Amino acid sequence: NNAIAQIYDPIDRPDKVEVLTVTTMHNKAILLQMNSKQAISWLRDVANEAKFAEKFAKDTLFIDRNYNIIVPRTPIIFDPKSEAYLHEIEEGNNLDRNSIRKARWIKPVERRREGQTHAYTVLTLTSTTAANQLIRSGITICRAKSSPTKLKHEPMQCLRCRGWGHLIAQCLNANDTCGACGEGHNTRDCSNANKRFCTSCRANTHASWDRNCPEFIRRCEEYNDKFPENKLPFFPTDEEWTLSPRPDRIPMNDRFPQRYAVNS
Repeated sequence: NNAIAQIYDPIDRPDKVEVLTVTTMHNKAILLQMNSKQAISWLRDVANEAKFAEKFAKDTLFIDRNYNIIVPRTPIIFDPKSEAYLHEIEEGNNLDRNSIRKARWIKPVERRREGQTHAYTVLTLTSTTAANQLIRSGITICRAKSSPTKLKHEPMQCLRCRGWGHLIAQCLNANDTCGACGEGHNTRDCSNANKRFCTSCRANTHASWDRNCPEFIRRCEEYNDKFPENKLPFFPTDEEWTLSPRPDRIPMNDRFPQRYAVNS
């Protein structure tokens, strides 16, 4: 806020420009939450942005936010590293030029099964408008139509110790813990094909990376309670429909109350 106060702009400056919260991300970036959209627009002006960066810290720069969506059933003939393919998707789905920043396969190519024809991809978009449009209307890639969903944030799990809340770079353990069998080796070196052990819930019925793990589900629910935006199917904007979560599954008795039951 001191850096903002030093920016002299008596004409276009909003009545109040204030940083409400500061969050340090895991990649050491800093996320600033402003008091209004007018304040954001004013600060993102090229001249004001340069002045703020100079006052805030040396070599500071602004980066645009990414909006990630998961696209199922993408034909494997698609090349995520090709700009020509990305521009083709933009044109075929009525998106603005350069709306798609990048794309990647979720699973490594070398781990595909023999004869596989489709796979999951993650598209990184530059705007909420483009991302919500694809989530709402669907997307066509290489003539294949699919229904993407928002890539939601999940609790961090360390791939070294299988603990929660940190990554390998911050892990204090020197030894690896296998995410499949729970023994003291790296997961990719595991040779216990028939053994499964979860270090989180101490169960031998599934692996530590299993998405049906009760501990993983519990931590996801805790994360969603802290960040309600994560539960929304769309990226929030000024439009009211982007702020409505999908209704949970309606209990059977609510859908078909007993008082309406009749004999067959």
